[in-house]
Amino acid sequence: MSHERLSGYPASGGFDRELIAGRLAEAFPEAKILIIFREQSRWIKSFYQQYVADGGSLKLREFLTNPQPQIYKIPAFELDYLNYHQLVTLYHNHFGAQNVLALPFELMAQEFDAFADRLNTFFGFDLELENELTNQSRPLLPLLLMRFVNGTIGNTQLSPGGFVPLGYLKLATKFLGAMPGARSFDDRIAARYERLIKEKIESHYNESNTRLASLIGMDLSEYGYSC
Repeated sequence: MSHERLSGYPASGGFDRELIAGRLAEAFPEAKILIIFREQSRWIKSFYQQYVADGGSLKLREFLTNPQPQIYKIPAFELDYLNYHQLVTLYHNHFGAQNVLALPFELMAQEFDAFADRLNTFFGFDLELENELTNQSRPLLPLLLMRFVNGTIGNTQLSPGGFVPLGYLKLATKFLGAMPGARSFDDRIAARYERLIKEKIESHYNESNTRLASLIGMDLSEYGYSC
């Protein structure tokens, strides 16, 4: 079984991740758990694109900022969602540390054979795993258009009130993304995203990453994590 949703949906701050972990422990008490995490700034940049594709309409700066932090009325994305040591500790408590393997995405991307060896050892398998690139990121300019439409005429869970269903918006974005020159502005838009993310998170994850590195016994700084 594998699904990103098992750690809680990011745009709602993973508000139900503890509930989900508890239910998994009740249903599969002897399970082995694999957790893959990604360096936070790169994760935010990637997920924000997914958030827009899912129907979100907030600008990146708005997405990263709770406008009313003192009155938490509805679940929303919070930087603390990416304090990975909390997620790993949660599953340690439910399943035991010996039954939880947490690895950085960067290990899979940069040292796939080492990643495969860790998986085989942990699960007691002898599988020959293949390294295949799938689900390439979308062109960014059509996503900017989709974000605007989501907030005006789109009708989604993340941006209700419009009259155009999300499916049609995704089809339109896919069509625009396939047109020549769709990626012409990717570098410029991506650089702006990266600058905004860096300004927002600063050293927010230093302590969490240090604790995570201790929990899993890996030096995460060599993969670009701030510790």
